[in-house]
Amino acid sequence: MSLLKKLFSKKENSFSEKLEELEYFKYSPKEEILNLKRTIDENYNRIEILSTPKNEKYRPIDLRYYFCDGEDIHEHNGYKKYIEYLRPTLEELNIYDEVKKNIPSSSNTNIHVDSVYNLIKYLNQILDSNRINENWYPIYGGNDGQLILLTPEQFEFLDETIKDAKS
Repeated sequence: MSLLKKLFSKKENSFSEKLEELEYFKYSPKEEILNLKRTIDENYNRIEILSTPKNEKYRPIDLRYYFCDGEDIHEHNGYKKYIEYLRPTLEELNIYDEVKKNIPSSSNTNIHVDSVYNLIKYLNQILDSNRINENWYPIYGGNDGQLILLTPEQFEFLDETIKDAKS
């Protein structure tokens, strides 16, 4: 039985409760989890997507889920600027200094999507070298997509439950 079927066989659980069972909120500020779960459930129940709130500075409350503008990442020093945006999560993972030191300042490609792909590849190599069982993934792609940090189990669950352009 797939993870999705196991979790959805417990009908009383909401989408966010299933995410919580998978420890999705482990990096989220404790005081924001109820608001985060409410927003996730509202968006999932309405249009079957994963979407989370931002704070007053337009920074994500969900420290697994970040806006990712391919054009910004592609620009001069785009990687270094984006690493600062990811800093709260990278610090939670205890890899911020290593990422800052080992990722180039900019992309070496002329294609925005490739810039995002290469950044994900760099980040995941560092996660792997630190034996962290999570990876960054693009979600809701295109030039104005997002990046999400997931364990294999979280990825499987979201892959089976959220809608994307292919659905």
